[in-house]
Amino acid sequence: MDFSLQPARLEDLQAILPWVGTADLLRQWGGPAMGFPATPEAVWAVLRSSAEEAFSLFDPAGDLVGFGQASVHDPDVHLARLIISPSRRGQGLGRILAGKLIQEAITHHPGGLALKGYSDQAPAVAPFNSFHFAARPVARGVAFLPQAQPA
Repeated sequence: MDFSLQPARLEDLQAILPWVGTADLLRQWGGPAMGFPATPEAVWAVLRSSAEEAFSLFDPAGDLVGFGQASVHDPDVHLARLIISPSRRGQGLGRILAGKLIQEAITHHPGGLALKGYSDQAPAVAPFNSFHFAARPVARGVAFLPQAQPA
C-alpha cells in the first residue's frame, strides 16, 4: 500500500492545527490572514478550501501525515500551505506530498505551476528542488517556478 492523497476535510484540521501551535508558525504556514489562536472552522474559511484544491496525505496505516493545497489562480496552479506532521518530518514525506500535489495539478489543471513561500522557509521548500523548481524573488517572499529541463 502507498501513501494516499485525499480531498481534505474540515475534521483534518483538528489534527493539523497543533502542528502550527504558535502564532508565528501559524502565520508562516497559513499566511498573514490567519488569526491566533485558530479554530478549524476559521482556518477552513481563510483557506477557502474545497475538495478540488485542499488535500490531506495519509500513510499506509491510514494516519494523517500531511496537508497541502493546489489552488487555481487562473491560469496557474499555486501549491501552498504544505505541512508534514512534526513527528514524521525528516522521512521524505515532504517530497511525497509535493510529488502528489504536482501530479494533481498537472492532471486537472494543465496551466502553469508555482509554489510561493517565505524566503526563510528553506525546509518547507527543499522538496521542490528535486522537482527542478527555480527560486524567483517576489513581494513578501519567494516563488518557486518549474525550470525548463534540458532535452
